[in-house]
Amino acid sequence: MRVSSPSVNPATKSKMLCGYRNKTPKLQVVRVSRSAKTELERVVFPWSWLLFETEPEAELEIYSDEPAAPSPTHRIACHDLKVNV
Repeated sequence: MRVSSPSVNPATKSKMLCGYRNKTPKLQVVRVSRSAKTELERVVFPWSWLLFETEPEAELEIYSDEPAAPSPTHRIACHDLKVNV
């Protein structure tokens, strides 16, 4: 009897599950950068979690809810946000 393993999509093989929590009382906009395969930009509500998949070399840019802050207020390497399942 031959046992076959489930097929793995090569596009998702190098991706990892990441998690980010907005620990502020303000809205934040987050965006994945430095990734050729992941396009993500989301609003994260206060105290909420965001789970997403991306490559280890990507970065999460965090924009605060301030009109005078058009550039990211923080950048976090996505490998630091990896969720262990």
